[in-house]
Amino acid sequence: MIKQNRKEKREELDIVDINSPKNLKKLTKAEQQIKDNLEIYKNWLFELKILDPACGSGAFLNQALEYLINEHKNLQNDLALMGDLFASYQVEESILEHNLYGVDINEDAVEIAKLSLWLRTAQKGRILTKLSDKIVCANSLLEMPFEENSFNVVIGNPPYVRQEAIKEQKETLSKIYKVANGTADLYVYFYELAINMLKQNGLKGFICSNKFFRAKYGENLREYILQNTTILQIADFNGVKIFEDATVDSAITIFKKISNKNATFKVVDVDLINSYDMKQSDLTKTNFSFSNPKELAIKQKIEKIGTPLKEWDININSGIKTGFNEAFIIDENTKNELIKKDFKSAEIIKPLLKGRDIKKYDCIFKELYSIATFPALKLDINNYTAIEDYLQSFGKRLEQTGEKESRKKTTNKWFETQGNIAYYKDFQQEKIIFSKASKDTVFYYDKQHFYIDVTAYIISGNNLKYIISILNSLFFKTQFYKFYSGGGIDGEMTIFTLKEFPIPKIDEDSQKPFINLVDEILEAKQKIKDYKVLLDEAIRINNFDREIALKKELEKLENICTTNEKTIDQMVYKLYNLTQDEIKIVENI
Repeated sequence: MIKQNRKEKREELDIVDINSPKNLKKLTKAEQQIKDNLEIYKNWLFELKILDPACGSGAFLNQALEYLINEHKNLQNDLALMGDLFASYQVEESILEHNLYGVDINEDAVEIAKLSLWLRTAQKGRILTKLSDKIVCANSLLEMPFEENSFNVVIGNPPYVRQEAIKEQKETLSKIYKVANGTADLYVYFYELAINMLKQNGLKGFICSNKFFRAKYGENLREYILQNTTILQIADFNGVKIFEDATVDSAITIFKKISNKNATFKVVDVDLINSYDMKQSDLTKTNFSFSNPKELAIKQKIEKIGTPLKEWDININSGIKTGFNEAFIIDENTKNELIKKDFKSAEIIKPLLKGRDIKKYDCIFKELYSIATFPALKLDINNYTAIEDYLQSFGKRLEQTGEKESRKKTTNKWFETQGNIAYYKDFQQEKIIFSKASKDTVFYYDKQHFYIDVTAYIISGNNLKYIISILNSLFFKTQFYKFYSGGGIDGEMTIFTLKEFPIPKIDEDSQKPFINLVDEILEAKQKIKDYKVLLDEAIRINNFDREIALKKELEKLENICTTNEKTIDQMVYKLYNLTQDEIKIVENI
């Protein structure tokens, strides 16, 4: 980051490579100019202002200090080479007095930052540099103690604090920052703050969450970056855990405060060795996805041939948010007891799947059920006496008042779920179910009218069997996470990101080959479940002939699924007009 700034300045002054003069006593005009430029560079170094707006205990500031000390040593050598006999000078105190600035909300961290800088620069007999006006305890997002547009460099690792933890600050932040979004995590605001603090042409370098690249809440920030900065370098560690305690993936981003939409920037691979160039104009506010030219060509083909799912005749909805699962999600025994006490209970007790129960074209039903007292149903709980008594046993915990030991404040009745679930009729239709967070992309075609909890989503509407054939393909898996996913360390699929994925619209006759293969897979999956029950029974009674026969049948059924899935993969490649070389890229061959 500082290295980039230093490189640009040395190139500007033409002092990148310094050669020893032939005659130190009589410099040529060109040599004298180099010496003068070295002095200009020295003054520029002394005036350089570096800010870490969330400095913590000073790790980044200490690295900046180390770099500046070394750069001054290099400069002293260059000046000595040009015949400056007084090139040696003390720099540590000057760096602390003029170059380094930090802010943090934690007072103890600020004191540690000061101490670490003092320890690095302390010398016997020299008074410690005053740092109280340089390293400051404050909430930099709300009360930045330094002037805007005054820094050459802003560096740091802004804290990753989820939006749920900053509810009290959101209203104030939304009045200050253009990038504000109701669900934006805290680090998003530090990007705009950093750019505001920079002088024109200043540089910002952060390592922090990469979620804003693709998440819905990052749209304002993406647009702000594209309009106000030139992207110089990005290293996207998608799927790679950089920090041991990280809950999200990270990225290194380096921007310059000047708008240049036609600029080319460097994308560094996760190994930090290989890189490729990319046009800033290839990024959009919809998402930031980074691709080499061959990968980008595939993405452009996807978007040219396909139609985003948001433009299809489908609905995508989240699962049931109860506010207190311990009451509303029940097991088989509890369900049976409630129905035994009052047969009407069966009307609002529904079979439930969780996100982790979803498999590819399949599910594992763990005999869980949801008490479906959705506000949208406008139920009279007095008509369900057994369920009313059961829910009342949880007392204050079911109240929706927002008070301690109760659920979030809503206008719902005490016995109702927290979510309104206006789309409850969709659960009674054939639909696609998929998990919200999964390292794999797996979609289940449900004909059994399952309900789902908040860890999953449903897709209802038309063309569902054709759509699921694409969603369960290898092509979707690789390209979705490459270009459209939300950037979570365990993988995250949201309604917003899925709706952006383009699928080719084809007529009903063209869909039939896909649908037929899906039907065969679904039939095979059901038979596999049935045969496994029979196999367990054969093993239990030691019927070896039956066991062998069933295992052969299971193998045939598994082969049908595998073969059909591979056939669909090839059909999907053809659907998107992929070349053999592009298929190899998709399959990472």
